[in-house]
Amino acid sequence: FTGVGGDVALLAASHHMSGATAVNEQQRIAISNADGGTFTLTFDGNTTGPIDYDATSSEVDAALEALGNIASGDLTCAGGPLPGSPVTVTFGGTLAGSNQATMTINTGNLTRTAPSISVSQSIAGAGPTNEVQTLTITGATGGTYTLTFNGQTTSSLAYNANAAAIQTALRALSTIGSGNVNVSGSGPFTITFAGALAATNVNPITINTASLTPSRSEEHT
Repeated sequence: FTGVGGDVALLAASHHMSGATAVNEQQRIAISNADGGTFTLTFDGNTTGPIDYDATSSEVDAALEALGNIASGDLTCAGGPLPGSPVTVTFGGTLAGSNQATMTINTGNLTRTAPSISVSQSIAGAGPTNEVQTLTITGATGGTYTLTFNGQTTSSLAYNANAAAIQTALRALSTIGSGNVNVSGSGPFTITFAGALAATNVNPITINTASLTPSRSEEHT
């Protein structure tokens, strides 16, 4: 938040948490020193059928999506074929945006001296983060203020407006809309972006405090 206006009572705000989109987890399957046989992959307690040592990415995908805890579309496999090139498994669908258990491997049926196969986590999954901004009003005993977001300004809010009134005023803006922001607290107020503005790094709300009382030196945060 930033404040604008003349001599005003202090109304301060801060940018608490920036929005961010979800990150889909990736795991990497690599084989070395194998020239035949099969292996299996276990994910969260469920084990695939035998997978050929030289499987393509589509064959690994099909084996994993046959598990009871992975539905069709819950992951994609790229790269390969094994063993010359690793296969990258990217979780999506109902498994998108979350940190997954690392797959484990049974190499007992691979052939050649000391065959090796590994799975490593190359990108950890993470859920989406909704942006949070904080509004704090101190030192005001009367008057009104307004909030502006992306060029649209609210109607006047009383100096002692509660969370519901602030939320209603913000949702009335064409740049926010119904259901796209939630306001909680009794001062400071927590403003959480949601709905169409969820998981997005949005612009700070700005404040016009010129109509708040009593007068004092202007302060910006």
